[in-house]
Amino acid sequence: MILLTPLTFGKTITNLQQKFIRSSGVRMRKLFLLIGLIFFSSYTFPQYYTEFPVKQITFFNHDVKNPKFFNNSYYSQNELLFESYVNSTINIGLLSYDAEKDTFFNLIKLTDNSGQNLNPLGIRLNNGVKIVFYQTNIKGTWDIAYREFKDNQWGTSNILVDSSGDETNPSFILDFNGYDNSIKIFFEKDSSIFMLTKKDSLIRADTIFAKNESLKYSQPTGYKVLVYDNKKWKEEINCVSKQTDKQNKSRLVLSTFWDMQKISEKVLIDSGEVNNPKLQLEDNYSYTFENKLTGFSNIYFMDPWYLNYSGVQRLIDEPSGDLSSFSSSFTPLVITKTNMGKTVNKRIFSPYTFILKRNDSTFVRIRNNKNYSFPDSMIYTKITNNKPMVASVGLIPNWQVFYYVWEDSIDGRINFVGRKELLPFGAVEPEAVIKDFQLYQNYPNPFNPVTVIRYDIPSASFVTLKVYDVLGREVARLVNEEKQPGRYQVLFNASRFSSGIYFYRMKAGSFVKTNKLILLK
Repeated sequence: MILLTPLTFGKTITNLQQKFIRSSGVRMRKLFLLIGLIFFSSYTFPQYYTEFPVKQITFFNHDVKNPKFFNNSYYSQNELLFESYVNSTINIGLLSYDAEKDTFFNLIKLTDNSGQNLNPLGIRLNNGVKIVFYQTNIKGTWDIAYREFKDNQWGTSNILVDSSGDETNPSFILDFNGYDNSIKIFFEKDSSIFMLTKKDSLIRADTIFAKNESLKYSQPTGYKVLVYDNKKWKEEINCVSKQTDKQNKSRLVLSTFWDMQKISEKVLIDSGEVNNPKLQLEDNYSYTFENKLTGFSNIYFMDPWYLNYSGVQRLIDEPSGDLSSFSSSFTPLVITKTNMGKTVNKRIFSPYTFILKRNDSTFVRIRNNKNYSFPDSMIYTKITNNKPMVASVGLIPNWQVFYYVWEDSIDGRINFVGRKELLPFGAVEPEAVIKDFQLYQNYPNPFNPVTVIRYDIPSASFVTLKVYDVLGREVARLVNEEKQPGRYQVLFNASRFSSGIYFYRMKAGSFVKTNKLILLK
């Protein structure tokens, strides 16, 4: 079985017995994710960060809850969704963030004061379309609805799943391929788990876990990839869910589908009191979940490629108190010859946040990757059911901007407070790791209109890097000079080109390699 990632797209690998292909392919993709967000500088920035004080970021005269940043693996998530409570009505609101002014602004109300609207999810597709999903009871039962931003305007609200039952708790299926603009989400209905697929006008729902007399299901999370099997590409869906039996014993179970045909189902965790499984986009894709194995609930993680309990580790060393509501955001920290291996090969959650409940008090914990000696903070909050979030919200010169956001009671109203952090990014120190010539897959791909191309030079060489259209005509010359040993990255701005498939070719001595890139406008 072979994963299709930006590194392996278009290739056929025939040795299906080598399981390491999955993990190594994903790790290489993560390396591209790191490099793709690195701006082009001639030096390496120092390993430090800038910390800002906690501040109030919304000032509504009514309660707001459940902050959710837009979900997208490839770009900064600079829009914040939330629930807005006015009397018996709950609306879905949206705020944008300006990184240069450090301001959340441009309030948009996505629902129209009808009924209750909860659990918003937002995603930005590669073609620029944005979609917000949520659950609504405007028809008397809970339904899944959505609203789409296209051609620079928000369309009308539409019911996506409408039945006599209650559809609740939508959650995104993380797409590891990045080439398909179809949307897939899990949702709960009558203690079963379903998967909803929306692509253009096509909408369908499939059963993932079906309840029976002794088992109920809730809290789905998961991902999709493409696999190569029996000379065909197939879509693989992996869903992890909480399973509860008649004795109220809970466990985590995994169901895997190829082209919507179930190929396996297994129990992952069968001890303790498990809750809230989540798939995290980090140095390696990992599931986190809460489990009460001792007197307190802690947060654990496991590698999705090696799904067995022996691979489970406790993520946070907290001797007392209950931990919950984990949220993390991937960051391209400075990569150097001394820490590059750690960045690529270790599970790193940085930055991240969670809730600590201790002695009848609730705290928001804010932490960063301990390998880089970031401090951690414990911030008291009056809200006991807090769900803090952290995400990359923008770029400013030499820095990536992150925001932690959570709820707190201020003057009798629940508003959002938060803390900003700036984390540096810079060039790679390559001397200890460059052994061979290499031309990497551009990132992002597809792109619009700017993408990054990275290449390695192990010895002094004259290097050319050119871009061609599908007819073989040269359309851009990115590199044409002598290069010293090192790792390089170059920006390709295709703003003057039309959408389509292009090729970029690198020549250095006897080394020649060509890759494909896709421009979507």
